[in-house]
Amino acid sequence: MIRFSLVVLFAAAFARGVPQGIPIQYMDSRGRECSSTRISIETGRGSYSRRITETPIGATEGDLVVLLVDAGVYPGITGGLSTFQNDLELEGYAIEVWEIQGGTASDIRNDLQAEYASGSLVGAMAIGDIPTGWMDNGYGEYPIDMYLMDMNGSWTDSNSDGLFESYSNGAPEIWLGRLTPTYLTFASETELLNLYFEKNHAYRTGAMSLPQRPWPMKKHSPGSPTPWTVCMTA
Repeated sequence: MIRFSLVVLFAAAFARGVPQGIPIQYMDSRGRECSSTRISIETGRGSYSRRITETPIGATEGDLVVLLVDAGVYPGITGGLSTFQNDLELEGYAIEVWEIQGGTASDIRNDLQAEYASGSLVGAMAIGDIPTGWMDNGYGEYPIDMYLMDMNGSWTDSNSDGLFESYSNGAPEIWLGRLTPTYLTFASETELLNLYFEKNHAYRTGAMSLPQRPWPMKKHSPGSPTPWTVCMTA
């Protein structure tokens, strides 16, 4: 009976402490309001600058790929980045390296659009903590790299809050890849990037190979209510 009375008193005190119609605010242990993932990632980047550190050597007819490198990691990966650039050039690509400091995805997209207008840009690789577009179309906010791949679509941010609500004529004119170990904690960002460049080079030159092994994949036949399994080799 005493336990029941305490529960009733606690419930009454809680109801009295949070009047109806007043939203509850969520705070962390330091009294700070929780922020969105976008705000925590994109805030404090500073003003935008771009430094082109490498351009295609000589006259080349190869498709152009731009390496977008975060200025914060650039000094620590120059050796591995040079190897990566050479590997891509051996594949027939023309490579341009941009060192990116601060700014927003819109700043980077503007420069990519200008490069695309020249007619040779086919793709870009974001290396390090490079900004992306963010969208909230009623299903919560989420990052969207389509913004950096779409060179001529229209994107709408009606209240200028950094979140696009919609876009039209959106389609990827270029491809975009990412190497972003920024938020991993078991090694430094530069260590992980250099390790990737090392392994990537070993694979491309035949010094490292992947084992051939089967893996199951379920597929549905048209009109069939049950899936069937096929083994693929990878």
